[in-house]
Amino acid sequence: LRGMPREEAEAGLTFAGFAVFHCPSKPESAPSLKALKASGHRLVMITGDQVLTACHVARELGMCTRAATLILEPPASSGGGEYGGGEGAAAAAAAA
Repeated sequence: LRGMPREEAEAGLTFAGFAVFHCPSKPESAPSLKALKASGHRLVMITGDQVLTACHVARELGMCTRAATLILEPPASSGGGEYGGGEGAAAAAAAA
């Protein structure tokens, strides 16, 4: 499949619906990160998730201190969709 064009791989398929996965953060994650930050540690996230997923999780866990998130990396040229990503992609979010 890797060498097959997308149009060919998706030809003849019928859309059957969406699958939604929910993987909530552990309840102790936010307080632990808050304690680390308060003790002078710099918080950094390195993940294989999509950039916007990583930003959402970082904000949810209190890693972001700014009202807006600025993504300065251009989208990946292959795989992963509009905001980059795909196999082996890395996104980083850091609290300033």
